[in-house]
Amino acid sequence: MQNFLYGSNYRYYAIYPPIFTEEYTRWWADRASGLRLCPEFTCLLLRVCAFSTQDLPPTMQQVLESEMADRAEILTNRYHRASARLSNSFTPGTGSITQVQQLFLTANWLKNEMRLVES
Repeated sequence: MQNFLYGSNYRYYAIYPPIFTEEYTRWWADRASGLRLCPEFTCLLLRVCAFSTQDLPPTMQQVLESEMADRAEILTNRYHRASARLSNSFTPGTGSITQVQQLFLTANWLKNEMRLVES
């Protein structure tokens, strides 16, 4: 999250770090308590992971690949596919700013993958 918030996010500043961090902390608290997780925020988290994984400094990429036992290219695609499946379950036109943010990150992820028409 830090790589995204204080690195990749500054390209377009799609997410305001203080509010995101507050919701991120609440998401983890809900998860630890076994409460139902907000699907829209979960989707945004996956989009953040996908986008951030495209833009890792070399040392961070080595650590991530070692810990996750997979290449960054595979991880970013995996996060993107998972978030796409979740996003497709949302009814169009009923989302909040979180939905707009995750869709914006989707367009940027696709652009970074050189999938400009889809973006």
